[in-house]
Amino acid sequence: LKCINAICNIDSTKTTKRSTVKSRVPAGFLASLIKLKSEEYGISKFITEDTIRSRHTRGRLCASHHGTPSPVESAEMALVKIYVQMGKIRQPLTRPHTVNVFNDL
Repeated sequence: LKCINAICNIDSTKTTKRSTVKSRVPAGFLASLIKLKSEEYGISKFITEDTIRSRHTRGRLCASHHGTPSPVESAEMALVKIYVQMGKIRQPLTRPHTVNVFNDL
């Protein structure tokens, strides 16, 4: 997410500067910028040029999050710790026990 935001900001700045002078961004600029920033941030996923362009077109350069957060996010780590501890003492939680523990949290 930080990588895409950085690419969007740089591309937007470069495009805006070029549009005020009525010139175009050099061919392949966006592709090389994506490659450079992907290597800098250590991203292995492929980032398409369309993603960057659509963000620029919509005017939403920096996405704050990928969606609504999970309502049980705060309890997830506690449940995982309970699972691990129960596994260490060789008493795995069954499905009904898990539901009861989660409701008690």
